[in-house]
Amino acid sequence: MNLANKLTMFRVIIVPFFVFFMSAEFVPLRFLWALILFALASITDMLDGKIARKYDMVTDSSSTPWQTRYWSRRRLSASWSWGGRTRGSRS
Repeated sequence: MNLANKLTMFRVIIVPFFVFFMSAEFVPLRFLWALILFALASITDMLDGKIARKYDMVTDSSSTPWQTRYWSRRRLSASWSWGGRTRGSRS
């Protein structure tokens, strides 16, 4: 497994933590932690592309598109679950 693939797998591992911080109301500064994880995932996405192109690495053809769809769906679902609720409102 090359470095680009390791960065991709790292982003897959980050997703549950991102969703946790977006939805855990008891965690102080939860949106800051989610933002940090989002920024980290974005940076590793950029880096794995640059590394793969620079060193002519072939990434696992199925992992990167799958991971991108997975990350996008989790981010979107976490945003939806957060966006419609405010303190004191009832669903």
